[in-house]
Amino acid sequence: MSSIKARLMKPTGLEFHETAYKIDQEIWNFLRHEYKNKSKTEDGSLPVRYWQTHAVPLHEECWRLISEITYANSIYPIDQQELDDRKHHQQNAINCCENIFQMIRLTANEIPSINLDKLTVALELIDKECKLLRAWKQSSKIMAHKNKSDPSDG
Repeated sequence: MSSIKARLMKPTGLEFHETAYKIDQEIWNFLRHEYKNKSKTEDGSLPVRYWQTHAVPLHEECWRLISEITYANSIYPIDQQELDDRKHHQQNAINCCENIFQMIRLTANEIPSINLDKLTVALELIDKECKLLRAWKQSSKIMAHKNKSDPSDG
């Protein structure tokens, strides 16, 4: 791929939101399907008693991810304090991705009948989101460096 094409294909700020929403949608659809199956038959993967202890907290963590991204994206840093605040929320979003992954892993360990193959798309999206968020946070560091060395600041 040419460097121009690669540069033009860089993710936009909106891609963070889109990926976070897709993660939530994939996980929520999986959990609802598994819950529905289990509540009707014994073949399903998610026992009813785990709905409040696993499914709801996982869904809430997805929404926390979306909230952290939204808040960090709303900060346009013009000084070090705002930059630190933005980086704090970016790190919180990265932590949310890692928490979601760990929650899925915990659920799979506690409920062995869950078929993780059905969550492949969600797990790939989580990995993609972590990479996007880390790159975004890295670019904020670059912005901080540029802000410090800007000769127009006087």
